[in-house]
Amino acid sequence: MAAKDKIVKYPRGTHINLGVIIFIFILVYVTYHLIAYFTATHLAVYEVEYGTIAESNTYQGLILRDEDIFPSNYTGEVNYYLKDASKAGVQTMIYSVDESGSISSLIDQNAQSLGELDDESRSEIQESVQDFSNTYEDDAFFRVYDFRQSLESQIMESLNRTALDVVQNSASYAAGMGSFHIVNAQEPGVVVYYTDGYEDVTVDTFLPEQLNELDYHRNNLKANPTINAGEPAYKVLTNEDWNIVVPVDENTYQSMQGNSTVKIRFLSDSETVNASYEFRDLNGAHYLILSLNNSMIRYANDRFEEIELQTPEQTGLKIPNSAITQKTFFVVPKHYFSQGGDSSGYGVLLVKESEDGAQELVYQPTELFFETEDAYYISEDALQEGSVIQDPVNGMQFTLQNTAYLSGVYNVNKGYAVFKQIDVLYQNAEYAIVRTGTKYGISLYDHIALNGSDVTEGELVN
Repeated sequence: MAAKDKIVKYPRGTHINLGVIIFIFILVYVTYHLIAYFTATHLAVYEVEYGTIAESNTYQGLILRDEDIFPSNYTGEVNYYLKDASKAGVQTMIYSVDESGSISSLIDQNAQSLGELDDESRSEIQESVQDFSNTYEDDAFFRVYDFRQSLESQIMESLNRTALDVVQNSASYAAGMGSFHIVNAQEPGVVVYYTDGYEDVTVDTFLPEQLNELDYHRNNLKANPTINAGEPAYKVLTNEDWNIVVPVDENTYQSMQGNSTVKIRFLSDSETVNASYEFRDLNGAHYLILSLNNSMIRYANDRFEEIELQTPEQTGLKIPNSAITQKTFFVVPKHYFSQGGDSSGYGVLLVKESEDGAQELVYQPTELFFETEDAYYISEDALQEGSVIQDPVNGMQFTLQNTAYLSGVYNVNKGYAVFKQIDVLYQNAEYAIVRTGTKYGISLYDHIALNGSDVTEGELVN
């Protein structure tokens, strides 16, 4: 028993479990980064790419020309002999008026009984059919009815000319008696057979409401077999120079600045022509005035035409509009900046007051965001409004208060947001084309914040 009482217990040593320590360290590390991840700002990033914006600028335009209406001097039954939208010289036979109706009836009877057209008329009609066939498109099927009416008129006018030759003796006798009148063109030009009230409208007098085709009405002069003295008989388009007035949106207006000519395509027949242009503003809206000096006869029977403006494609750095934002900067004359400190960058001499009330100069490095001919733009984050800086050469002082906005994006290449000024060349509803190679701008493959309005200068991004 005595031996048992002498047993001495030795204290156990403290053993550090290295595995537990590593586990705790990893747990703390992972927890920290999970908290940081879920509390940090996560920005969608866009990589700047080189691209092109090609807009399909399709508009409806109002055609304006020099147009003279010629009324009839006689009352009676009328027959036309010149194809619609044809060139006429002075003394070209246009129509006849039969006061008694007898000669007109003979002309109609002979026209109906003629078995075929003469070679010249048949060739003209075949050419018309071929032209229509070459330009026909399924989405413009409604033009088939217009073409049918035009073709029927063309055939009837050709038959009338032939029939008039057949009844020449009777017509000459009636003309001698003063009851039959053949009317020739009084001036050269393109002859058409409709009026619409737009004959006196010019590029200086048009009204915006006149460009609404829904309110447009035209009077077909050949719709009635009779005519009264004083009523319009035909119209002559007297000048090959003509205009198209086109209402355009702001994007098209901006994209066409700096040029004076544009290529346009007529959707009715896919014909393309070059036109010079200028703009007019009415009631806050932009109107493109196209001036052409050819192809007028091709659209002589049209008052409205759908056209496509084939503006040059805009190419450059392509970015989404959502990335574009604005930021305010101090505008400071260049002569207040100098190089100094530990870098080759620019800075200003900031005027501060020491503890004893004396003024002292402190060199303040500043980042430049843009420049004009005589000023630099610096961030409001660098200096406060009301701060005073001094010219390093002549000692003149300047108070920071003049500000201006710049459009730009936030570059996040370095993991934090840096504002970069951009020069937008063209913009549509989704994307903008930005000028390349600008001193304070962005470059190809830069990473920018997709939503510029959600970012602040210097913000860390994940």
